[in-house]
Amino acid sequence: MPGYLLASDFDGTLCRWVNGGVIEEDRDAVRRFREAGNRFVLVTGRDFESTMSVLGEQDFWELDGCFCLSGALCVDLSGNVIYDRRTPEGYVGDIIRYFKETGALYVVVNIGKESYNVEIGGMQLAMRTIPFEEGCAFPSATSFNAKYETDAESVHHAEELSRLYGDIINPLLNGNNVDVPPAGVDKAGAAAYAARMFHVPEQNIYTVGDNLNDLSMVGAFHGRSMQSGPPKLQNAAEKVVSTIYEIVDELMNPHIVE
Repeated sequence: MPGYLLASDFDGTLCRWVNGGVIEEDRDAVRRFREAGNRFVLVTGRDFESTMSVLGEQDFWELDGCFCLSGALCVDLSGNVIYDRRTPEGYVGDIIRYFKETGALYVVVNIGKESYNVEIGGMQLAMRTIPFEEGCAFPSATSFNAKYETDAESVHHAEELSRLYGDIINPLLNGNNVDVPPAGVDKAGAAAYAARMFHVPEQNIYTVGDNLNDLSMVGAFHGRSMQSGPPKLQNAAEKVVSTIYEIVDELMNPHIVE
């Protein structure tokens, strides 16, 4: 059997909180998939600290790699940084000010493995909070995340940010959140990097996600959308699935995938 790479989103895809997290069938499927010589990587919009925390809570370590912040940060399971993509210097303050002035509920700036809730007068998050001026003083950032009241607001502001700073950042929609890695960075790039790292041919890359920040990787490779995914994601996918083990069973059956 040829070697495959399966790049999976985390929240709502591998870890479906409505079912209590990572279900046993998916755990077993990923284990069988890797034991057969294939690679499984996580590609999530989460920051490093929350990714490691929730993997620990779920006791799920069946991974060959972990790409956080929508592909802007790649780490191994020991927390060693493989790469850290950052914005050009001089724009962090502009982007934080944009979120504050447009009424974002919060704004988080991620600097490598560290994440900071920048004080803008909105929601208080359970993470280290820094003054507005301190956040704006960072020379560059690995990623930003902001939350608005509604999905419609996030769509509007993601589009406006793209017009204003499209050569600096890549705003990605994630419900009423806007995930903001540097320009040129997305989940498709993370999946492609993983394939090169593990010497998996591009035609053997499979991806799965459940939201619009997964659109790039679902559209670029053999993409699967979860049934809960929005219509735009489902339309970009080759198939719609409800579990990870459906994909694994398909790939490990030589009568289905040649």
